[in-house]
Amino acid sequence: MPDKTIFGFSVEAYAEMIDVLNPDYYLTPDGETYLGECDLSSHEIRRVVSDTLYLAVSCPDSEPIGLVKGCTLQQVEGHTIHLLNLGLSRFVFHAGDYLCRGPSCVTYQAIAFAQAIRKHVPWLAIQGIGALKSLRNFGFADGFITQSHFVNAFYGRFSKKDRRAYDDDKVSREDIMNNLRHIKQNISAIESQSTLFRWLFPDRSEPSYEQESTLVKSMNSMRFKGGI
Repeated sequence: MPDKTIFGFSVEAYAEMIDVLNPDYYLTPDGETYLGECDLSSHEIRRVVSDTLYLAVSCPDSEPIGLVKGCTLQQVEGHTIHLLNLGLSRFVFHAGDYLCRGPSCVTYQAIAFAQAIRKHVPWLAIQGIGALKSLRNFGFADGFITQSHFVNAFYGRFSKKDRRAYDDDKVSREDIMNNLRHIKQNISAIESQSTLFRWLFPDRSEPSYEQESTLVKSMNSMRFKGGI
């Protein structure tokens, strides 16, 4: 929905929708946080934190998923910590607007924001992406929320190379599902590559078995000589 709709949608209306639908999960309220608009973003984060507290009390039968907002790293991390302190364990970052409306530096900013959230939370999904390049950029996420399979089909973009869009063609459910299967295959390939990369190139911040053995022997020698 357009951002301006946020201003006309009260937290009471949000709570009523949750009560009526009774979902297992819901996203915490959205807010208008734009790069370069620090004051507005700060005000919006305070509002969504307040609204999240209201929903947690008013809708105890549904579990919130934290939609993290902010236009600076400090704001993003601050909102993340607020949501963690409320006991949330699942988080979402909406990267779609960064990827489709800005230059490459904005994309890098979105990646930095998502990585900052990733450091703090046990589970993170990225919303608003579906292209292979974008999936690779956010390969550290635990999941992806996308409508690309539907949107691409609507605009005549299909995963099957022999499928071509014509004005009189109707987009079928099979077209959409083929696009979705293509996205899932890309995600599976990225997950496999990430696992292989970690196996081939272990975290250099942790000593390998050989390094650890050498380190232990060295420390034991120093202890024996009275060095420690």
